[in-house]
Amino acid sequence: MKTFYKIPVGQRYIKGGEPQNATSCAISRAIVESDDDIIHANVTRRFINITRYSTETIEKYRTPLAAANFIDAYDAMLVPGSGAPKPRAFTLTLTERDWVGDRPRRMNQREKAAETAQRKMVARATGRKSYEVKAEEVGRGFDSDGFAASGNSRSVTRQPKAKPQKKWAHRESVYANAS
Repeated sequence: MKTFYKIPVGQRYIKGGEPQNATSCAISRAIVESDDDIIHANVTRRFINITRYSTETIEKYRTPLAAANFIDAYDAMLVPGSGAPKPRAFTLTLTERDWVGDRPRRMNQREKAAETAQRKMVARATGRKSYEVKAEEVGRGFDSDGFAASGNSRSVTRQPKAKPQKKWAHRESVYANAS
């Protein structure tokens, strides 16, 4: 059986946190700190969702029994006045048996704005409307500063911008013919 993750959840992660908060519990903090590629981890009693930056996917796993017991003890410890003892440190092991599936992650507002700007830039350069530009074309041909892309290096020449027409250009031609 293939093991995807083997993450130690030690005492340094147990301190702090909020009860019933899936993103600031000890397990989610341990998952995020274990790999630089992981953006976010959401841990509940039933599922663990891990968001990766490189693949832009959200991986979904069933929470192992040891982790579910840890979550119960952790939440009981954080409730004021409960007097529950600290949960023991353990190693979170996620295997292929726990894996449910993955799905693409949604873009945040900054990423959407960058993609829209890229679409407009490609559309302007190719003479099409921005809604006609396919997602595969975004990011090809021009970089975010408007430089023509040539491999991994930047070209020093900018793409020429269309000259704005004068507001009364049609009247100037009429007056030029009249005199």
